[in-house]
Amino acid sequence: YAVSPSSGRRMEECARAFYLDHFGSWGGWDARHPGRETYALKKANSIAQYAGILVHAAAARCLGAVRRGAPVPTYDALLQDAIVALQASATRRPDDDLKRCPPLTEVIYGEPDVEERLDRAVDTIATCIRHLVANRYLTRIAEHLGGKPRILEVEALHTIAITDPRLPAPLRIHFALDVLLHVGEHVVVADWKTGQERDSDHDQVGIYGLHAHQERPGASVVLALVYLRAGEVQYVDADADTLAEARERLITAGEMLAERAKIVHEDGEVLASATPDNWPMTEDHQTCRWCAYRRLCGR
Repeated sequence: YAVSPSSGRRMEECARAFYLDHFGSWGGWDARHPGRETYALKKANSIAQYAGILVHAAAARCLGAVRRGAPVPTYDALLQDAIVALQASATRRPDDDLKRCPPLTEVIYGEPDVEERLDRAVDTIATCIRHLVANRYLTRIAEHLGGKPRILEVEALHTIAITDPRLPAPLRIHFALDVLLHVGEHVVVADWKTGQERDSDHDQVGIYGLHAHQERPGASVVLALVYLRAGEVQYVDADADTLAEARERLITAGEMLAERAKIVHEDGEVLASATPDNWPMTEDHQTCRWCAYRRLCGR
């Protein structure tokens, strides 16, 4: 019984897509499994999404090197590696590894403007990496808080659990923190963003704030959204209201999941009975336009 920070939004946008992500694709990591096609489509990214993933990978390499005291990769090296990975996915073969070389949705469906989208993605990657290397964001954040930055974690996986009478069982939330810093008396969660600002950005870092307060009770928690393409840092209050709102959104997502998957808690086990009928397709066909599952849904 688990969700990610984006699960509630995914269920609201299209319940069927959520079902395919979490239930329909189960077992598809085995090439002989009936759910293999669904699993492969689950691994697909739009070109813009994959550009963001590659920028995050570049940021993790940079910060990992800083943390280890190793030489930081150059802008040229980071950009070249990202372009090679993007091109590999654009020209991948069906038997290529899904994790190292994920499919691109626009390529799967033969969109006519793939090359144009790839060019735009390279521009986005180049701008984000250039700002990442040149703008010294961690130093900027530390100067804002009046201290020196010390990197505690880079791309670390975490799980928190939410218990509430409205939920049939403890709800687990899985996520990765882009970077966790210690600056003076502050604990800072910085989250990289490669696109434009969205309301959901604040919702997401609110969940990270819940985790930071649970792990470091009494610490001053600072949430920083770093918009790499624009070269801007935005701070989000990690106050009681922000954390309460984040918790409530997770509970709402958990209620939706429990209702649709018929989740019950019996004898210490969480049981689910998920069938496609409980997960209707969205009525917004524009949402389908960018979904990798549309051939499975007949759209």
